[in-house]
Amino acid sequence: MAVSDEGIDGGKCDDGRDDLILINVNCRLGVKRIVVRARGELNVPGVPILRILKGEALRNSVTGEARLEGDTLYAVLEGPDESVERLLKFLPMASPAIKIREMEIREEDYTGKYHGFKITPS
Repeated sequence: MAVSDEGIDGGKCDDGRDDLILINVNCRLGVKRIVVRARGELNVPGVPILRILKGEALRNSVTGEARLEGDTLYAVLEGPDESVERLLKFLPMASPAIKIREMEIREEDYTGKYHGFKITPS
């Protein structure tokens, strides 16, 4: 299947993988899905880390969801490569009051399931 350089080609992503057409389209568009688990001093009184993260995500056209369980932040971020990377760099600097001691990042196949950014209750 071939459409054009700008469309679906049914071939390989830039990294050489043979993938489903959906993944090929995502490689062409430069979008990604990242799952983040950050641990540290995140549940600080007076610092709405989830609202800060949501605001920054929306400013950067990143969709997904986040929740805070104790001092662990769980988040799923989907969007343009550069925007998701920018949000990952922003997270440790979101507030001088928070301290991230450990951050695990896992890339998954982009799903496009989110339409906005949701804060989920813990």
